[in-house]
Amino acid sequence: MIPGVGIDLALLAGALAQRPIKACWLMGNVQHPLGHTMPDGHKQALMQLLNHHQVPLVEDDVYAELYVGRERPRPITYWDARGESLLCGSWTKCLAVRVFDVGVGWWAGSSMPSASSGCS
Repeated sequence: MIPGVGIDLALLAGALAQRPIKACWLMGNVQHPLGHTMPDGHKQALMQLLNHHQVPLVEDDVYAELYVGRERPRPITYWDARGESLLCGSWTKCLAVRVFDVGVGWWAGSSMPSASSGCS
């Protein structure tokens, strides 16, 4: 990881070329544990790389609500030209509040309903 930027795209490109990677799980906004947010240009290049290798992204966007700035940052999935990625979020995890041991979360994606049908 490159602090303040995010995942090293050259290393990721090498791994994608050498290994049968089926999906990537990443945080683009308010990354844990340092709280960095990837610049938009880096997010776009990352998504283009994953699209080129036909690798879907599972984007963990649970802390984006904590971003301090004028506008909430765009998720990496904003640049998904193939529509194969999932965007996941949670208000409960962000606020560290659990009522009756129930968490509140969501996911958005168009092409992976069968992969997520067993989620709870």
